Amino acid sequence: MGKIHPTDIKFMVVLVLCLSMAFPISANDFLFTSIDTSHGLSDNQIRYILQLPDGRMVFTTTQNVNLYDGANFTSLQPTPEYIYPLKQYKGFYHVYLSGDSLLWIKDYQRLMCINLHNERYIANLDSVFQQKGMQHPIEDLFADERGLVWVISHGELLQPELSFRLKLSEDRGTIQDLTADEESLYLFHDTGEIVCYDVKNGKQQYDIAAYPQTEQEKFQNTSLILRGKNGFYQLRNGSKGGFFHFDLHKRAWEKLMETEYTLNTLMISADEKAYISCIRGFWIIDPEKRTRHYMPTLRTRKGNVLATEISTIFQDRQGALWFGTFNRGLLYYHPALYKHIHIDKKDFPLSLERNTAVANI
Repeated sequence: MGKIHPTDIKFMVVLVLCLSMAFPISANDFLFTSIDTSHGLSDNQIRYILQLPDGRMVFTTTQNVNLYDGANFTSLQPTPEYIYPLKQYKGFYHVYLSGDSLLWIKDYQRLMCINLHNERYIANLDSVFQQKGMQHPIEDLFADERGLVWVISHGELLQPELSFRLKLSEDRGTIQDLTADEESLYLFHDTGEIVCYDVKNGKQQYDIAAYPQTEQEKFQNTSLILRGKNGFYQLRNGSKGGFFHFDLHKRAWEKLMETEYTLNTLMISADEKAYISCIRGFWIIDPEKRTRHYMPTLRTRKGNVLATEISTIFQDRQGALWFGTFNRGLLYYHPALYKHIHIDKKDFPLSLERNTAVANI
């Protein structure tokens, strides 16, 4: 391929974005490009995907964190001095970005943190917490929509920058998820309850359960929360898998789907469709139209048909879908692209935030 000039790149980026709006994601014609260790990934067991504000992609695997800048992968492997014990967390991989350019990675009962400025793990995290005035061990950690870090420690929920302190009741069960905005703090418990507090005074506003106590065993093990247009979508797992929606205006829960198997990861697209990965393929659910579409296999551009476990799904800011598989690396799809190619950064003189992959249309 000949050298691509910057003006051509800018034109193609605009064209890709326009085509993204013209061709919304549908289940009819997915063709994926495979990306694995032969392309620079550290290993093929993808567990979590995130996009940073500067445009880089984060791919968490069972062994490493991979940073991808559109041309190259940088692999970061933690060693024991970088791992902080997280007593209360018993869920799957979860990655948070805090406002001070820190990337927090938590897995079953362990926590790690990467400084994105120098792309290095931070050692001795207990000293970091102590500098913020936290004298007791951290049992769980969350980051809200604004990038503020909240921690559970010694029976309290703490947010240092807001000087927020909330005594937790053991009767409510374990906090599995948390999010907050300028006015409200939302806690999601393993009992299926959402509990809302006023951020400024710490007073409880309401608590509402997604299901009766007799159904708690079905969904009490793990939780994943994403905000939608009118409320929160929640993926839960226990003896069964469940997909729920909480309407903030009506203050009411609705169960959208229940399965006999674990539901891995949830992604909400710009048009409010839910993509849910599972042990074989994935679901596309339209909550408004009340439709569901299940895709047990995935096709690649090389003609292969894959029946594999999808660990995680992510849609980037260019509208592309990234599927992380259990042991086959990444699968990449964009409705406007014919094939995925790499553009070296020296041929792409835009800010890193605007870096993208360009393709033949």
